[in-house]
Amino acid sequence: MIDLALVMLPTPHLQNPLAFLNLGIMYVAAAADASGFDVELVDMRDGINLDLIPRAKFVGLSATSDQIAMAKFVSRSVSSRTIIGGPHAFHRPDDCLGVFDTVVVGEAEYVIREILLEQLDDLVVPDRILDLDHVAFPAYDMLPKDRCFSDAMFTGEKYGTGPLTASIMASRGCPFDCAFCGIMYRKVVRRSPFNVGREVEWLMSLGVTHFRFGDDNFTLKRSWSMAVADEMRRLGAKWKCITRADLLDADLCETLAQDGCKEVSIGMESGSQEVLDLVRKGITTDNIRVAIQNIRSAKMISKVNIITGLPGETERSFTETQNLLLETKPDKWVLNHFCPFPGCPIEKDPEAYGVIIEEKDLSKYTQFPSMSLHSISGESEPQDPMMLIQRHWRMMKWLTENLPPSSQPV
Repeated sequence: MIDLALVMLPTPHLQNPLAFLNLGIMYVAAAADASGFDVELVDMRDGINLDLIPRAKFVGLSATSDQIAMAKFVSRSVSSRTIIGGPHAFHRPDDCLGVFDTVVVGEAEYVIREILLEQLDDLVVPDRILDLDHVAFPAYDMLPKDRCFSDAMFTGEKYGTGPLTASIMASRGCPFDCAFCGIMYRKVVRRSPFNVGREVEWLMSLGVTHFRFGDDNFTLKRSWSMAVADEMRRLGAKWKCITRADLLDADLCETLAQDGCKEVSIGMESGSQEVLDLVRKGITTDNIRVAIQNIRSAKMISKVNIITGLPGETERSFTETQNLLLETKPDKWVLNHFCPFPGCPIEKDPEAYGVIIEEKDLSKYTQFPSMSLHSISGESEPQDPMMLIQRHWRMMKWLTENLPPSSQPV
């Protein structure tokens, strides 16, 4: 019998189930292994299969809200003691108590040892990890290479396949207060550029040359992002990152491109300034225009994330988003539909945003729903769930026709 089996659950509605790893689980696996425990990763991204779980004293899981029903099924199906962490446990620990033996509300790397030694209570609220350089690198060596690294991650699922790519988190947290986002921590904690370089060097020794930074705002601290970029250039790595439209000037884009960055993704969300202001995005449509221009002028690929169904959405805002997309012509796009995930300001106070949450079944909570989970109230143009989801699919059709996906050089 091993000490700990850590289960990676399927991500609902993901076209390629192996496109992304659960880095949280990978970090906990490395931390438990470094503490001397016998650990095994159980990769169920293809689908739930209880036969894959070995005999273990503990079974650990991490879940978003749309994964929590699967996590509960696993917990009820095994005889081991069970541990749950991740975004859902962070925002809704009450929904997890009684189903799992231990509920971790926060980062688990520094408390997993005490949990496995049964020295902690059912509800564990760890202190924030402030020195990420002492956290062991994710346990990439515990999975076969073809399940560790993705050939769809660098290009994006709609844009074909490309080189094997690894995910990296160089920082944790986001200081912004977008109303649609249920971020776990506002305070940003960063790894040192040297530490990031060490991980990249190790991954390159495993045969990976391309990397995706999953940080919420890679360019939030200019000096740090430039130092990390310099490490990537020194190692000869190719990479992409995510940031905000108001954190990308022309000089910074030129530096990122020279240091091997091939693609920058920004949260456009909407082309309506009224909607952006209502959801407290903190950017202007001019920021979006300038950011896309700066990215493309530096000969990097520009990618935008768009969200339908946000508070304040109307036919007018829908058209404003289309017009801004036609004007800026980003190279790539991702279209999501707003979901009132637990922890986001809209979910906490929907009335303040003119939103009515219609669906309480968390297993249906996803950014790619078949039906809208909310409605938008208001005297001028109320929107019921059917109207919102129909508009979403109209936007998808329009994007496919006007900004058709095509392969990009990597």
